[in-house]
Amino acid sequence: MVAEGPELWYNTRMLNTKTSKSVNKTSKSLLAKCMATEDIRVEHKKSAETAAFDIKNRVLVLPIWKDMSNSMYDMLVAHEVSHALNTPFKEWEVAKSSVKNEGAFMQVCNVVEDARIERLIKQQYAGIRKDFSRAYAEIHAIDLFELKDKNVADLGLIDRLNIEFKLGLFGHVQVPFSAEEQQYVTRMANTETFADVIELSKELLENWEEEQDQRGQGQGQEGEGQEGEGQEGQGQQGQGQSSTSESTDGVSDGAEQQSPTSQPNLDDIKGQQDSNENGEQDGSEDGQDGSEDGQDTDGREGSDGENGENNSSYDYDDYTNNSGSAPSETQRAFDQNKKELVDSSCNERTYNTLPTSMVLDKIILDTDAVNSIWEAHENNLRKSDAENPEYTRYESYQKGRNESRTEFDSFLRSKKAVVNHMVSQFIMKQSADEDRRTSIAKSGVLDTTAMMSYKWSEEIFASNQVVADGKNHGMIFFLDWSGSMGGIIKDTVEQLIILTEFCNKASIPFEVYAFSDRNDLQPERTYDNDGNETELQYTADENSSNQLKPHQYSLINFVSSRSNKKDYRTQCERLFHLAVRNYGQSPRKFDMGCTPLNEAIVSAMDIVPAFQEATKVQIVNAVFLTDGHGHGMGLSGGYRSDVICHDPVTRKDYAVNPSQAHAETNTYLEILKDRTGCNLVGIYLHNNRAIHNLRYSHLNDDDLKEANKTWKSSNYAVASADRTSYDECYIIKANIGTDDDALENLDEDASFAKIRNAFKKSANNNKTNKIIATKMIEVFASTLSK
Repeated sequence: MVAEGPELWYNTRMLNTKTSKSVNKTSKSLLAKCMATEDIRVEHKKSAETAAFDIKNRVLVLPIWKDMSNSMYDMLVAHEVSHALNTPFKEWEVAKSSVKNEGAFMQVCNVVEDARIERLIKQQYAGIRKDFSRAYAEIHAIDLFELKDKNVADLGLIDRLNIEFKLGLFGHVQVPFSAEEQQYVTRMANTETFADVIELSKELLENWEEEQDQRGQGQGQEGEGQEGEGQEGQGQQGQGQSSTSESTDGVSDGAEQQSPTSQPNLDDIKGQQDSNENGEQDGSEDGQDGSEDGQDTDGREGSDGENGENNSSYDYDDYTNNSGSAPSETQRAFDQNKKELVDSSCNERTYNTLPTSMVLDKIILDTDAVNSIWEAHENNLRKSDAENPEYTRYESYQKGRNESRTEFDSFLRSKKAVVNHMVSQFIMKQSADEDRRTSIAKSGVLDTTAMMSYKWSEEIFASNQVVADGKNHGMIFFLDWSGSMGGIIKDTVEQLIILTEFCNKASIPFEVYAFSDRNDLQPERTYDNDGNETELQYTADENSSNQLKPHQYSLINFVSSRSNKKDYRTQCERLFHLAVRNYGQSPRKFDMGCTPLNEAIVSAMDIVPAFQEATKVQIVNAVFLTDGHGHGMGLSGGYRSDVICHDPVTRKDYAVNPSQAHAETNTYLEILKDRTGCNLVGIYLHNNRAIHNLRYSHLNDDDLKEANKTWKSSNYAVASADRTSYDECYIIKANIGTDDDALENLDEDASFAKIRNAFKKSANNNKTNKIIATKMIEVFASTLSK
């Protein structure tokens, strides 16, 4: 293990050997969380040379090595979890800053601390001992420590201690120690606190440095080898081995018998790991080797170098003296050899982090703000015409508004039957659900009236009718307000208004948000000193690693059930006006642009809980009306990369399905469901005659035949369950129109054929709207008893 920056404690003791068995990464992630007794985050990375634990963000990084065995994986997990539980990183930062040769001290301290934390995790989870024994046997078989053709007795003391507690403890090698050295074996086997580790490490380092000074340059390694000469055959050697030997079946080891079980204290290390405080600690010398300006003592800030490279370990020069020797040559061998273990043939796993929350105040344009924009627009037109008599823009605007009002009123009248049909269907479903929740309970009290019929009926006791509580509903509509909707926006808005009319009549609270890439809530764009445009802030945690970045966007709250009847009608009429006469006769702030569908879904993760809190509803139906894909938020990887989206709220990882056409959107929908428990409904508008071109994005081969049938007969189809993460997703023909008054538009001298065709068209459109309405009610009613 090697500490990286102020936040990471790296393990460099782990190795892999080839095995035919594959490892289930999901199960290993669960194992790590269970052993840590905490919902830590686990990442598997091809670029990681070894395992590491990020104490600040509570992230365990595991490498992807060639044919890693289950025992090796379990040992990796256990080792790093024990660091998370038992290594106080703040104390580690203070300790390493109190010595001059920081690199060498780190290496010695790693050797001693590894022995302590591995002993503690084996004491806490006895079953992991076999995995440690098998994993270190694999290490020895590959000769990762480069012991082949070497006499262990010729190794220096620190090297022999390292090998003793990695291999000798399990009986894989015999490690000799002199009588004088035996005290270090005993002390290392009985370190209980991190202070014990620091004290022993400093003493071992001091002894090593004195030996190096005595033997002179170029004699370091040779002198260390001579240190063990003459010791073989002494009785203390056997004593040293037997005092710490552990049987390979993992039953017991002498080191653990000498030390009582130590319960890890998670609170001691949670939330620690601020930036360096080295200059404030007692015992610091001369500014701690140049540690300044909040940097780590090796001059680095954070875990990456100046050029962005991953400094997973210190340079080997940091370990050595002038002769090129290191306190632990076996450790240095491992650092060099572990790079060969990375499986370069596998896919890299790219992890992205979803924002914890969105800054809704900078995103949502509420109904009051929308009303103010309309009023300001009308006032500006009046003022402009008054100042320029030749202008007639306000007059033209009023004419357009009057025409759209007339058309809107006609639309509402024509859809009254459809709305009433929806309400009756919903009430019927509610009644059926209430009947299922109703039970009759006998009170035990005699009914004096019923007693008269005791000869032919046993129902002589009074009874109570008990109705269990049902679920109340709320609805949030998200409307695609992008330029690609221009040809079908009128049909879409009409479908939306039908649904809001239903909600009003059924007393269901609702909100309507249009998602647009225009945002006048954010401050004017600013630029840094280099002339680069600064990013607009939409998330509450901009500084998290690999965070997905939303594009510029806003949610326009056009219609709300919070409004009174008059305001509600005005809101619907204005929305209708925008749909039929958008450009030139409406505020420019409501112009259409791009499609921030994904940003709307992510915002819904905060909107849905807030809506539930405000309305006290138990079930929220989130309905998305759109015509296609949203632009991405960065949830992607390079060539041959497995993409993972991490949600910091649920602390779950979501694999992005590369075979899905809407993979990124579906991932966000899955997270939305898990975060809020809402019911998701997708209404996908499609204005083509055929439905075949949705074969790979919304339909599979099995469902295509049935979809074609309903598309031709009823102008809708149901998307395949494996192509979408919506609970229900309907593909609706968007250019059918909703005009039920086709007969009124006929000429007086229309032929019989024209009258017949107009009647069929009117009847078919009305039928289609009722079918769609019925489907919506089925979806909403299906959650009544959840």
